Amino acid sequence: MDNASTTLGDLPEQFPSVRWIRSPENMGWGDAVNRGYAASRGEILVLLNPDTELLPGSLAATRLFFVERDRGDMGAVGGRLLFSDGSEQPSCGPFPHLVNLIWRLPLKPPKRRYYLRKFDSPQNVDWVTGAFLAVRRSIFAELGGMDSRFFLLL
Repeated sequence: MDNASTTLGDLPEQFPSVRWIRSPENMGWGDAVNRGYAASRGEILVLLNPDTELLPGSLAATRLFFVERDRGDMGAVGGRLLFSDGSEQPSCGPFPHLVNLIWRLPLKPPKRRYYLRKFDSPQNVDWVTGAFLAVRRSIFAELGGMDSRFFLLL
C-alpha cells in the first residue's frame, strides 16, 4: 500500500510481481492498513514501516513460525528489529504497570523508556511494535481491522 509517498521511485518497476495499491492522499496508517487488507489475499498479513529493510529469509521465517506454532489463536507476531549498525532495537515488551515502572526508575532515561528483554527464542509478550507486525487474516478480521482513528503520518 503506497499511502501517497513521494519516495517510491522505481520500486514498482523493480518488483513487477508485487501488486502496488496507490492512494493519491495520505489517509493515515489505520485506514491504509485496512485498505491493504481488503485488497490482499494472503493468510498472513505483514505490516512494515516504510523504512524497514527485510533481511533475506525474514518473510519465509515468519510464515514458517505461523505454520509450526499457531493453533489458530495466536495474536500479533513481531520480529527482531535491528538498527542500521546491527544493534537490537526495542520491538516488544510488557504492558506498563506499577511494579515494572518502579523497578525501572534507577535506569537511565533512554534505557528506562525503551526497556526490552532480549529473547533468544519466541516468547509471549504484551505488545509488539508496528514496524514489523504479522497477524493471521482471521484474527485481523475478528478484531475488526485497524482503528482508523490511528492516523500516524508516515
